[in-house]
Amino acid sequence: MRDLRGRVALIDFWDYSCVNCLRTIPYVKEWHERYAYLGLVVIGVHAPEFEFARSESNVESAVAELGIEYPVVMDNDYATWHAFTNRYWPAKYLVDAGGYIRYWHFGEGNYADTEEAIQLLLGEAGLAEALPPVMDPIRASDEIGAVCEKPSPEIYMGHLRGKPGNPEGYHHGQGLDYNSPGSLQDDVPALAGRWRPEAEFVVFEGPGEGRVSLSCAGAGINAVLESRASGPCVVEALKDGRPVPPEDRGEDLVEDLGRTWLRVSRPRMYRILSNARFGRHDVTLVTRDPGLAVYAWTFVSCVKE
Repeated sequence: MRDLRGRVALIDFWDYSCVNCLRTIPYVKEWHERYAYLGLVVIGVHAPEFEFARSESNVESAVAELGIEYPVVMDNDYATWHAFTNRYWPAKYLVDAGGYIRYWHFGEGNYADTEEAIQLLLGEAGLAEALPPVMDPIRASDEIGAVCEKPSPEIYMGHLRGKPGNPEGYHHGQGLDYNSPGSLQDDVPALAGRWRPEAEFVVFEGPGEGRVSLSCAGAGINAVLESRASGPCVVEALKDGRPVPPEDRGEDLVEDLGRTWLRVSRPRMYRILSNARFGRHDVTLVTRDPGLAVYAWTFVSCVKE
């Protein structure tokens, strides 16, 4: 940071499997494009939420896929995270030319306010005279008038932070044959088939069919998944017990012979549902491939009506 004195710095804490982080990345990329030549330095600080996000190759793949051109720091030991006393994904801090933190924002939103703060600090530093108008919202759900309901909280599957709705519970590191509990509790995942709980995830051991079901509320519904097998895992997705209709499919779903499914290869967040309206639905992931690991469920709340 000392070497950046005289310039304005935007520090963005993120994780490539975090849905809220991913939704802010297009704005951060555009600010880099708009203001880097005027003296804004954008630095992404990648603080991993899960063990797989400590892998440099996994983060490099995510950076390339997202088209990020500003530098990204691997903060695996959370040194930078703690230096900023940060607690959130995502979190943005604006540092002025004198090295003082002048603005911060946690979570999504406030994009216009953040860009106005960037322009203010660039002007104070004498780095810019003529500035472009603040950018328009990228998504309809970011526009004025969008409706944001309260979604389900982030739901974890591993035994450190999660608990299934099955009466069998978890036996740490030990595979167990789970029977579907029948009815689902709100925001409590239920397992069917043989699954082994680990600290951060549950992994399907086979044989036969494995299911993870969840009654959850959101517009967008996502799952953090990984294949721990030698190749990809195929996962069928159901909404309220049926294939996901075209208008509600997340971008990772495909349709074939009346089934909606996705292929899980590298560990990341997979977009399951992108509902036109906010609501509560039963979502089920079905696989016959041992090695599928389920880490977490995440949700998007805002829609433009």
